[in-house]
Amino acid sequence: MRRSPSQETPHPRRHGLARTVLLGAGGGACSVGIWLVWLGLGLLLGTLATIALTHEISLPDFVLRRIEARMVDAGLRLTCTRISLDPTGRILVRDPALAPVEQEEPVLRARSAYARLNPWELAAGRVEFSEIRFDSASLVVPPMLSGTGRAEEIVRDLAVTVRTSGASLVIAECTGRVANAAVSLHGSLPLPRLPEGGRGGSVAAFMRERFATVCRQAVAATEKAAALQQALIDLEFVETPRGVELSVAIQGSSLSVSGPISLELQGLRFNTRIATNQSGTLPLQANLQIAQARIDGNLPGVAREIIATLAGQLQTERLDFQIEHLELSSASVEAAGVQAGPLSAHLVPGPNHTLVATLATRLAGEPLSLLAHAQLDNRSGAAEFSGRLSPSLLDAIERRTAVNVKRFFDFDRLDCLAGEAQFGPGVKLQGLTAHAALSGVRAYGVNFDEGRATVTFDGQRFFVPEVYGRVGSNFARGSYEHELGSHRYRFLLTGELRPLDISPWFGPWWGNFFRDYDFAAAAPAAEVDIQGQWRQGHRTNLFISAAVDRPVVRGGSFDHVRTRLFIRPHFFDGLELFATHDSGAARGTFLLENDPVTRSWKSLDLDAEATMPLDLVRRVIGPVGENVLSPFEAAEPPEAKVTLHFDGPAAPGGRHVHGLIVARTSGEFRLSQFPLSDVSFRAAIRDDEIQVDDVVARFAGGTATGHVRLWGEGAQRRVGFDLALKGAQLGEAAAALNQFIALRRKKPMTPASRFVQEKAGVRIDVAASAEGSFGDLLTFRGDGNAALEGQELGEVPLLGGLSELLKFTALRFTSARANFKIDGPRLVFSEVAIRGANSAIDGRGAYLMDRNELDFTAKIFPFQESDSLLKSVVGAVLTPFSNVFEVKLGGQLDKPAWSLNLLHSPTPEQKEPAPTSPNPSPTTTKTAARPNG
Repeated sequence: MRRSPSQETPHPRRHGLARTVLLGAGGGACSVGIWLVWLGLGLLLGTLATIALTHEISLPDFVLRRIEARMVDAGLRLTCTRISLDPTGRILVRDPALAPVEQEEPVLRARSAYARLNPWELAAGRVEFSEIRFDSASLVVPPMLSGTGRAEEIVRDLAVTVRTSGASLVIAECTGRVANAAVSLHGSLPLPRLPEGGRGGSVAAFMRERFATVCRQAVAATEKAAALQQALIDLEFVETPRGVELSVAIQGSSLSVSGPISLELQGLRFNTRIATNQSGTLPLQANLQIAQARIDGNLPGVAREIIATLAGQLQTERLDFQIEHLELSSASVEAAGVQAGPLSAHLVPGPNHTLVATLATRLAGEPLSLLAHAQLDNRSGAAEFSGRLSPSLLDAIERRTAVNVKRFFDFDRLDCLAGEAQFGPGVKLQGLTAHAALSGVRAYGVNFDEGRATVTFDGQRFFVPEVYGRVGSNFARGSYEHELGSHRYRFLLTGELRPLDISPWFGPWWGNFFRDYDFAAAAPAAEVDIQGQWRQGHRTNLFISAAVDRPVVRGGSFDHVRTRLFIRPHFFDGLELFATHDSGAARGTFLLENDPVTRSWKSLDLDAEATMPLDLVRRVIGPVGENVLSPFEAAEPPEAKVTLHFDGPAAPGGRHVHGLIVARTSGEFRLSQFPLSDVSFRAAIRDDEIQVDDVVARFAGGTATGHVRLWGEGAQRRVGFDLALKGAQLGEAAAALNQFIALRRKKPMTPASRFVQEKAGVRIDVAASAEGSFGDLLTFRGDGNAALEGQELGEVPLLGGLSELLKFTALRFTSARANFKIDGPRLVFSEVAIRGANSAIDGRGAYLMDRNELDFTAKIFPFQESDSLLKSVVGAVLTPFSNVFEVKLGGQLDKPAWSLNLLHSPTPEQKEPAPTSPNPSPTTTKTAARPNG
């Protein structure tokens, strides 16, 4: 049912409700809420006009004319299905629909609407409404303005009740739903006055000029409001001395925001106040509380208990809010497994999605301050920071990058004194500079007590121009650089650091080399240049120049060692090696090479000159030199020049050794435990064979010369010698020989015997050549000769006890000559010639070294060498008996026993007796038998 508007124009009234409503609608057009109120009032007025036009109920003509005039001024057109007026003055409209005059599509629909007239005003000919209400209404954007080509409902379930109270319009009820939000509007507004003689054209002007813009803004606002779940929007108009303010309070369970940074907010509370009586740009401050905010993207995170205070400008024409600054606090923020909080920040947005932020927080429990400049659209920017970093940040990096960061670097405390960082798009680190102090550092398995570093990073190269580290009393300072693409690195270090303390940097080969070096007394003072490629250990090059006091090398102690080394994995070149000991010094070079696969040593070259104790040299060379130097012992450090090459188990041909040792020593020296002194020799070594030439040594007061040869291994090791001894003392030689035999047989050492004491004045010259087992002197075979001179050589009592009275009858010997054969434990003398002042002996026999026993048979020629008259006479008298004197010599060397036979001449079988038992035959008649002292 539709009626045409009346052409009559009513006279304006100063205080008419309709005129007041139209004027108020024009003045509050900037607020959608106010616009809805006025639009509802227009709806009621249109309803009244419809009632008049459809003639469903008779209304006073002046009421119809005034309603029609208000609708024209508003530029609205109303249709409905039914209209009624009851006696109380309430006008009821069924199914009203309100559309602009120029359009067919309605912008407001409702199930019903009514207005209560003031009957007293109506009786006076004035149309005044004391209450206006409509139910189940909705606001619709026409298809031509929706952007989708079809009508879009932006407000639904709308119910509005307004009343007049004096000079104010009271909004008793205004509720509805916008998207997922429940909206309520209440409060009071002043009733503005229409100008005299004017027309209420504000609503019409609004409909002509801004209706399309408001519709588009309403569609955009509805789309944003759709992201707010379970929302409550409360709007309240408050009259103040400065005018009317709109108080806005918004609550929501969650809100999703897409953009440069995707956000999901939960538990929102927002409130602000807006001055509605101004237009253009309004200053605005708002408070926002968020129970939890979740950020999605490359660096997801969550913040809790957020409180934000926003200050900015509201553009009323575009309903756009520009933030000027933001004060932000949060109880906790967690991203990538790292927790921060409490946090406070001051953020200032700039043009083109830029942001400047100042932040103070505790990151993973440690204090941190930050000044950042960010480009939000591509997540790039820069930051200046200082504070303390927690070790747990490395766990977060590991979770994000799937790289075991702590394998390379870990710490107990890190204080960042100052730092700057630059980030490219996607929060990609492009540059970093930081000055840091650390403690409890673990760098690729190496533990440092403290450290300092200046770190720079340009996205491709990690460079530490200054680094300092301390391990106990040891320290190092220098630089480090690392190319990320190739993983090439270089250390330049100087300081005092024990090599084994940095073993994890180089792998097992480093520890295998230095494990025999003990620097407990002092750390080496070293300069180190290390170049290589991480995960490519075979490309590591290392130059070391080091000096250290009191090191221990393979158990051998030195006073001072200085060295220059070039090291690659499994290759160690000792360019210089200098060592001092309290008894001498050593200087030389070495080259050690290991097999890279089996890690066994392949070869060792040693070239050195030294005056060092042999025991120390053996320890330093280690097992590879045991076979070479084990036969040698010296009381004083020998002067030696050593040139040796060792092939190890990894060599293609197996274990081998060859080289040359030229040595000289003073004092006691032992060769295979044989006692010598003042020895010099030249030893050529080839595997298990040692050829010792140019031997000069002192033995038993004499001088020995010749050469010695050792060969074989283990139980098969043998010794051969060709030596000559001149001017030795017989007693001292016999004592040394007995002690040597006891030592080799592992028997107790015997004290000096009477024989040794009595033969101290006897000199002996010996030349011998023999060969035997290295471990057993009694296995030697060979021959030799000997000559003895001395008054104490021997005295034999010829006539027993009578010889004590007749001294001339004692046989005294001063020289001896003998040829002998070395036959294992026996020295077999094929010819012995003993001469003295009054006698001579020719004999043969054997000395049993294993039992220290004599077994000789000899002929005695008494007085044949005498030159005195008496001795000559006696000798002439006794000459017939001299040919029948036969001597049997037995017993121990220090207690020889003589046995003389005077009664018969020797039989042919007795002329060359074989050495047997030293005990005389039971048929032999003894004229004298007693030990010869």
